[in-house]
Amino acid sequence: LRTIRTIRVLHVMRFANDLQMLVSCLLRSSKAFMWSLGLIVVVLYVVGVYFTQLTTITRIQSNDPLKLPKLQQWYGNVPIAVFSLFQGLTGGVDWNDIVRPMMDHISPWMGLWFFLYTAFALLMVMNVVAATFVESAIERAGKVRELQKLRQASRLFKSLDRDHSGYISLEELDSHLESI
Repeated sequence: LRTIRTIRVLHVMRFANDLQMLVSCLLRSSKAFMWSLGLIVVVLYVVGVYFTQLTTITRIQSNDPLKLPKLQQWYGNVPIAVFSLFQGLTGGVDWNDIVRPMMDHISPWMGLWFFLYTAFALLMVMNVVAATFVESAIERAGKVRELQKLRQASRLFKSLDRDHSGYISLEELDSHLESI
């Protein structure tokens, strides 16, 4: 039973090293995450302001502004427009539900503008964000592995240094090799 417990502890320690590496990578990439989040918010804000402005102009020019409830629902003000665009990017709302009121009430060309916004945000910004996280994680994983190897080497040298002098003599090395 003691052998099984020892094996279990060693097995858990191996996963603890992997967990340590994952947590370290997540913490290390938090700076890149904040910059990426800022970039996405800026893109959402700029497009949200533009779509809100178009919605407001359309409502003002309309004879009956109350006939445009869907347009008002998705783009009534800047925070709502930014939230709607975020939902469209992340799959919270279907793209057609968001763009259809603009195509019906403003211009059919708004579908193209929405497509270009979505393509830019998903294909360019999100890919750059993902690449930044992956690069940061790979870099950090390499550093964590290197630190783990250094700790393991330090433990090995401490076990070889039986008289705790800070040096490994030839006799200490020979006695360790004989005991193996």
